[in-house]
Amino acid sequence: MSDENTNETPVTPENTETSKKKPAFTSFLEKLRSAIDSGVEVSKKGISSAGSAISDFGDKSVLRIELSQLNGRAEKIYAQLGKYAVETFLSQENSTLSAGDEKINSWLTDIKDLRAKIQEKEKALNPPQE
Repeated sequence: MSDENTNETPVTPENTETSKKKPAFTSFLEKLRSAIDSGVEVSKKGISSAGSAISDFGDKSVLRIELSQLNGRAEKIYAQLGKYAVETFLSQENSTLSAGDEKINSWLTDIKDLRAKIQEKEKALNPPQE
């Protein structure tokens, strides 16, 4: 029996079944960690892009609402100006209206200001393409 024992390889950490699997297992864990890290980076980029797109959509929605409000205000002023002109012509058949009229001048100034604001919002909503 002693001959059988001397021919056997002594059990050491280097030649056990567990130690042979460790480098392969460690390699697998490193690959898995690398894949997960890559996935996390891609997810971060995707979330960042999505956040940017949502922010851009929100900004454009606000601009559209503001533009609609400005156009609505301009339409009301046009209606007031038209009503004033009709009432003036009906009440005074030979009357004339001019930009020098205080009410008309005020409305024209308001319309000019609103047009500038509308143009500014439209440029922000549709920036020139390069």
